[in-house]
Amino acid sequence: MTTTLALRLPWGRYHATPWDKSANEAAVEWPPSPWRILRALYSSWKVHCPDVDSGTVEAVLEALTQPPRYLLPPFTVAHSRHYLPGTSHMEGRKTETAKTIDAFVVTARDAELLIEWPNDLDEEALSVLRQLVAGLSYIGRADAIVEGRVEHGGAGTEGRWLAPVEPANGGQTTRLLSPDQPLDLTSLTRSPHQVRGDRLLQPRSTRWVTYPTPMPAVPSTVRKLTKRVKPTAVRFAVTGRPLPAKHATVALGDMTRRTAMSSYGHQNNQGGSVMLAGKDAGSVPLGGRHQHAHYLSISSGRWLQSVVVWAPAGFDERDLRALANTMEFFGSENYDNTGGVSGRRLGVEAFGEVSKIAPELTTASTVWLSHTPYAPARHWKGTIEEQLLADISKELEHRGLPGPIELELVRGDWLAYRRYRLKERINDARRAFGVRLVFDEPVAGPLCLGQLSHYGLGLFLPEQS
Repeated sequence: MTTTLALRLPWGRYHATPWDKSANEAAVEWPPSPWRILRALYSSWKVHCPDVDSGTVEAVLEALTQPPRYLLPPFTVAHSRHYLPGTSHMEGRKTETAKTIDAFVVTARDAELLIEWPNDLDEEALSVLRQLVAGLSYIGRADAIVEGRVEHGGAGTEGRWLAPVEPANGGQTTRLLSPDQPLDLTSLTRSPHQVRGDRLLQPRSTRWVTYPTPMPAVPSTVRKLTKRVKPTAVRFAVTGRPLPAKHATVALGDMTRRTAMSSYGHQNNQGGSVMLAGKDAGSVPLGGRHQHAHYLSISSGRWLQSVVVWAPAGFDERDLRALANTMEFFGSENYDNTGGVSGRRLGVEAFGEVSKIAPELTTASTVWLSHTPYAPARHWKGTIEEQLLADISKELEHRGLPGPIELELVRGDWLAYRRYRLKERINDARRAFGVRLVFDEPVAGPLCLGQLSHYGLGLFLPEQS
């Protein structure tokens, strides 16, 4: 029969310097030497269960003086370097630094190290050993956290065990410090500083036991490729006083688009961005389901406070770089009226998935209300409600969304909103309505429909319950 100690490494790290090495030699005592294990068990006795009979503890430790065998988990060896300043740096003076190397073994988190002695302990000795092992919190340095348990009769685990061997000439072997028999408790409890004070290279009543050198695991060369998700939205805060009025939504959206496209051209020294402009290289507007950028202004009360640039197809790195700069708007003699937008600045607040950075636009709901007026894209016969229902249903179909089951006109100052772009004339203003849409099932946003929807018109928000 055998006795096995299983040490679990919750952090996947083990730090310990061999007795015959300096800390800065970047050597790690792996596996833990028998001498180190017995010292840890003795310390656990004194700290956690000093009431246990000393004769029984000494008998247990004596039974573990025979060199054990080890079953190691897959591991690698690594180190970190630290440069520590001298004490004079506290006085503000320049000081030399001392390099310190921290070497350690890396395993998988919660990996187990098995240590097996060829001894059969009786029930009383096993009970005491379990108490000592339960008190272990680390082996080696204090950051080598362990949790232990005792198994009687062997672990029953197959694998390549490390057992003591005869010293080989030129072979790859490792020597570990082990106690002599009988166990000398006085020597066991002396600190390394005291051993050096006795002008000894190793504690008295100890010997070196040779083991085959454990080989680190071969690092895997297979890279795990992860699919990179393109950010679909960038959120800006509108700065400056006074803030633009909510009626300048289209002007703010148009100016944001122009500034982003200008930034893109300066940074890339080439043609414009298809995603930011909504046009291909031949300046032909993109078709499809409106996957390019929408410049959506969000008001709070009377004033515009945020701009969300949203593209369902996502932005690439060059698009994001163009949007990442804080944008400042300047007026132009070519524009009749910038609606108070000129001189304002946009500061980046966040970028990522639109549902994360603009949840007020995306929350699924069965009822949606106009935040900015809806400008119909088509002319239909019938009442206004019938025209709007048919027009909005067609717009939703183009975006792959179901049509509403009910539409209701909502009173508001919708005609006070600017309904034409910066280079258009006031005579080009579109019709505008405020509506309330009811769906059979919850629909997730953003929901922006109709003419000038890419400039902020026709933006809906979910109705608050």
